[in-house]
Amino acid sequence: MKEKLKHIAQQTDLGKYFEILEVVEEKKDKYCIFAESYDGITLDDCEKIMRFIQKNLKDSENIELTVSSPGLDRPLKYPIQIIRHKGEKVEVTTNTGTKLKGKIVDYKENKILLEIKKGNVNEIKEFYFNELLKIKLIIDLT
Repeated sequence: MKEKLKHIAQQTDLGKYFEILEVVEEKKDKYCIFAESYDGITLDDCEKIMRFIQKNLKDSENIELTVSSPGLDRPLKYPIQIIRHKGEKVEVTTNTGTKLKGKIVDYKENKILLEIKKGNVNEIKEFYFNELLKIKLIIDLT
């Protein structure tokens, strides 16, 4: 069912490029679909995706469904998320367990460029996407 939901959701016409990041089965017959686009997913986008899925499921497929953007508290796991949050501060954990804080400068060819402050100097570090175990946005509410 997860693959079927993802396949249907990807066919929704939002009038812009978007990706279905993942479909999570929260419990039996209850699913949450996470979508993202370069300029963000709106509540209206989520509603369009959900209505499109419901319209394309058979009546016998009785499921509970939510569609959402990944949210600020979830780790960045997909290239589209890195590109969308270019210029924002993140905390990354490397495969070796090292934690670094920096700003996303760019993403290209499966590499993330981070600007990391070392003392009074800003340094650009390059990481392959698969070298990072976790990428988390730093939320600054000030």
